[in-house]
Amino acid sequence: PNIGQRLIRAKMAYNDEQRKYRGSDILSGKEWYNQEAFRAVSQAIGRCIRHSLDFGAIFLLDGRYNNDHDPSTNMSLPKWMRHSVRTLRKDMVGLSKHDILGGFKGLARELDSFFLSAKEYTEMKKEERRESRCCANNTGSAEYTFDSELGRWSPQKKAETASIVHDTVPTTF
Repeated sequence: PNIGQRLIRAKMAYNDEQRKYRGSDILSGKEWYNQEAFRAVSQAIGRCIRHSLDFGAIFLLDGRYNNDHDPSTNMSLPKWMRHSVRTLRKDMVGLSKHDILGGFKGLARELDSFFLSAKEYTEMKKEERRESRCCANNTGSAEYTFDSELGRWSPQKKAETASIVHDTVPTTF
């Protein structure tokens, strides 16, 4: 959202005014604006990374994502992404293991490495899917259930009567 728009400024002023009367059960204007901004960032990220075999590099060119200032800022990002946020450093001195050192040359090295490994990972997962479909088609329909404890799809045991998802569903995420 554009902070210069009249409606945005009015909403922020309204929230600030209401907060005086209602207390902390309503976001301040600045908190509301930040929440809306982070929601827009999350939505944009979701357009780049759409499913488990998708990969991409997303650059957040905003000092608020620099963990040196406020680590809680990253809590506004999608949970699956928080551990991947890295800080680009000009010099070769890092403050954490998540820093990318050496400025844009260091970033170029990291991106080369990332895209090479992501491509290999994706090809491996696609091959696993092809093999599982091939085997399932030869022996009848494979049945899968989502195991919430493991957080993945697993072959269903014969005696189980849980909901059935057929072989078009990936076995891992």
